[in-house]
Amino acid sequence: MPNPSLKALDSCKDPRQAAFIIIFHSFYKQYFCQDLLHHWKSKNTPSPKDMSFCQRISMGVLQRWKTLEKVATLHSSKDKLSLKGKEKVLLYLGLYQKLFLDRVPMYSIIDEGNKLNYQYASKFFSKFFTACVQKAEAKDIEPPKTF
Repeated sequence: MPNPSLKALDSCKDPRQAAFIIIFHSFYKQYFCQDLLHHWKSKNTPSPKDMSFCQRISMGVLQRWKTLEKVATLHSSKDKLSLKGKEKVLLYLGLYQKLFLDRVPMYSIIDEGNKLNYQYASKFFSKFFTACVQKAEAKDIEPPKTF
């Protein structure tokens, strides 16, 4: 499956897909998230609701990367996740929505996540994605320890 290209962001109408492309390029290709969000907004003119949703997901996943990695590892059979970069981004995108966005329904997270999985990952990963997102709970997140 191909890696998401920046050109795909130009024609992308779906805020989740845009967030996926933005997160992937921010984390693995060293682009600035805010610059990519501005680029998406200028090329597609999304509604204010879609823009806000995309921005919240993109920034949130990047800010909570280590937390999401910890939660994903809890629900994996191994101590370390052995996923490709785009698979990690897709998984963390789903986990972030489940754990931190109260108003996003579970069926929407799974359905939209699986659409992206079929486009950028594989059917096999889609099963792991669904199971991991469904198992994740807010109690998996440990509050930071103070000194």
